[in-house]
Amino acid sequence: MATQESNSNIIDSCKSTSSEDAMINDLPSALCWDALEIRKSKVPRDSSPLSKNHDIAESEDILTKVNPQFQCSSDSVKNSTCKIVCIARNPKDMLVSFLALFNSIFKPNQEPYPLERAVEEFCTGVHQYGRIFENVLGYWLESQKRPENILFLKYEEMIKDPKEQVKNLASFLGKPFEKEEDVEKVVWRCSLERLRNLEVNKNSSVIEWVPNNIYFRKGMVGDWKNYLTPEMGDRINRITPQIPRLWI
Repeated sequence: MATQESNSNIIDSCKSTSSEDAMINDLPSALCWDALEIRKSKVPRDSSPLSKNHDIAESEDILTKVNPQFQCSSDSVKNSTCKIVCIARNPKDMLVSFLALFNSIFKPNQEPYPLERAVEEFCTGVHQYGRIFENVLGYWLESQKRPENILFLKYEEMIKDPKEQVKNLASFLGKPFEKEEDVEKVVWRCSLERLRNLEVNKNSSVIEWVPNNIYFRKGMVGDWKNYLTPEMGDRINRITPQIPRLWI
């Protein structure tokens, strides 16, 4: 997951003008893999927008994963014909998942980060990616204006009907499935059950002190109710009134 600074560099350096290009915005802790399975980046690591300036129009097929707010994107992105996919999750579930990940990485065997403080900071925008609410709303509003270029996917819908959502995503990216069995293969390869039980995710790590298995929680919809009080939930709902309606 790129830092806020590196995200800014990506957006400033990329000239996204080709309809064959794709940008994936998965809001923190949405943790969805389907999009990455459907399209594989053909850009070598040393020519990736993450490492240096790169003109996306020069590549015939590119997948870039970023987490910027749409409002902060450069004009070359806002006005481009590249495909943008935003994967979002109920903010309350996202907060709980993100906090669990934070505690697992930065506070193992310690007193966990105070939930009340986490809610306060989440509501006031003290977050690695700024105010998540503007991020979600910005992409959703833009997807209503330009559905041919921006696809807004909800984590909950992907959990409820993964086959249908994977087919929608593939069609949006111009890579529709020809066989139903291929859809089933993608859904299975991206399932939490399969990924969680891979040997590499059970006993290995990409970063020495961060085991891969901490990235796989329950993945439950509405799990926030087991952690947040009703008052906390109401406060989050009041931050941006339009947001809760997306999950009703």
